[in-house]
Amino acid sequence: MFINKAIDTPNGISYNEAKRYMNLINEQAARSKTNNLPFLIRLKINVKYMVTINIDVTDGLANGTCGQLKHIVFSADKKHAKLLWFDFIQDKEIGSKMREKYLEKHGTLGLNEDWTPIETSTTKLSIKQNAKWNIERRQFPLVEWEAMTIHKSQAQTYKKVGVDISKPIQRALLYVALSRVSSLGGLYLFGKNSIVQGAPFLKLNHLEREEQIEINRQNSSVYTEITRMRNDCR
Repeated sequence: MFINKAIDTPNGISYNEAKRYMNLINEQAARSKTNNLPFLIRLKINVKYMVTINIDVTDGLANGTCGQLKHIVFSADKKHAKLLWFDFIQDKEIGSKMREKYLEKHGTLGLNEDWTPIETSTTKLSIKQNAKWNIERRQFPLVEWEAMTIHKSQAQTYKKVGVDISKPIQRALLYVALSRVSSLGGLYLFGKNSIVQGAPFLKLNHLEREEQIEINRQNSSVYTEITRMRNDCR
């Protein structure tokens, strides 16, 4: 794993004067206050990440787009990642314009032609109100993505979806969560409210497990909601 630190450059103020403010934003600031460019990103091959800004909406590289990290190009001093290559599994059309831009690099680096490069982005951080100086941050607009909130999943479609129903979920949010998957066979529910709640599954044989699942399913609010959604669509 490689930890990529943002490059913060003060403008209109000396580095020593700005250092105190830079430490503050690095330790305390939420991504919303740094224009979705985090100070640290943990990079690891084959881990999934989500784009946090609109890089190029027409190319599918928009806020919420998710992909798997496949290759890292480092700076000459090896202190920073220079370019990241992603496999956008959900849709191979994502990043086609960006891939065209780096067409020669694919051959030079011997990379899969479906992988898409992601560049660093730059933003100006206004740390102090009415200050005549700012801090310019350069970083990849990414965040680790192995799970997402239901709100964030809106307008997305996936082949497989796992929903955590450990806690009560509002009906509207439950509808959004369950309707993100393209087929019922790709829907997985887990948590204390799942259909296997209360069953000593390891002690049951196959037929007893099927019977217990059916009993719990009939009494499950999630099953009731899925049934209602299915009937309403007919």
